[in-house]
Formats: sequence, C-alpha cells, structure tokens
Amino acid sequence: MPASIKTEPSGQTSAFTPEGKLVMNYGHPYVAWGFSVKNLENWLTTLEELIPTVPPAHCYSLESLYFSLKAAHQRHLLEHEQVVSDAPNGDDLMQYLASYSAAMSWEAIEGRK
Repeated sequence: MPASIKTEPSGQTSAFTPEGKLVMNYGHPYVAWGFSVKNLENWLTTLEELIPTVPPAHCYSLESLYFSLKAAHQRHLLEHEQVVSDAPNGDDLMQYLASYSAAMSWEAIEGRK
C-alpha cells in the first residue's frame, strides 16, 4: 500500500505512511511516538520540580513540554479506563490489570524485576 497524501480545499495537507501512521496533520509535520507511562510520570515529576528553578527565558519551552506530556498522561488515563470498562471478559480484565500493576510497580521502575 502506498503512502497517503490528502490536500483539503483549504490547501492544508495531511499525510500517512504506507502503514497508516500520521506524518503531517493539516499542514503541520507530526510525530506519532510512544514511551512508557512510568517514564512519562517520572518526566512530569522532574519538570514540576525543575520549572520553578529555570531562568524565565527557558520557562515557556519547559512549560510547553510539561503541558504536552501532561496531555499525553491524561490520554493514557482515558485509554486505560476505556480498556478497564470495555474488557471483553473478566479473565482478560484480570490479566490486563495484573500486567498494568506489575509494570507500574516500584520494582519495575528500578529495573529490579
């Protein structure tokens, strides 16, 4: 399947890879990237502690990064809740919750597991 490029009547272009991954959204280059939720939470905590100590010239960029990561975390919470509430059956739900709990545990954070 070839890449998909669509130009709206307004002139704004969107583009997708042959695998369907978004690379341009209405004329804005876009990166679809993933990272662990545990790292995400650690990065948010670090930024929360760091931002008040940063010179004002850099605060805007760090705050923008913080709020982008915060939005990613909110999306994770929403998607997690969707999986929990729409699990196909109880066994699948228990497996998901056990895996989630293990991944978010302190041992997993420290790499001891």
